[in-house]
Amino acid sequence: GGHIFSPAIDDGQGFESESDLIFLVTGLYADYSFDPTGGLHLQVLLGFATLEEGADDIEGVATGFGATLGVGYRFALDAKWSLGVLARMQVLATSAEYTSGDEVSNLSLVPAVLAGVTWH
Repeated sequence: GGHIFSPAIDDGQGFESESDLIFLVTGLYADYSFDPTGGLHLQVLLGFATLEEGADDIEGVATGFGATLGVGYRFALDAKWSLGVLARMQVLATSAEYTSGDEVSNLSLVPAVLAGVTWH
């Protein structure tokens, strides 16, 4: 999941968002390490996605499909610890129908570069 501050939104009509977006992807997840103590690893997640505006007066949550694909590398610090970096792309395809009758579909791309420490 994550929080997107002041997102750039392209609706073809020059709309600019006045509120933040909050997203979550929940599903089946795998992170495969070619060597458990360090080196290259691949990550994939497929599941259910939600996307909502952070403003309190907005109704509804967009729901749909989410996926994550990442590739990273862990550097072994010793037999139990490693330090790593991960490049990840999340894709969310969501839609919502509001009480006004408007239906809104979203395709969100969320790139990230992450650092982490692993105890194994």
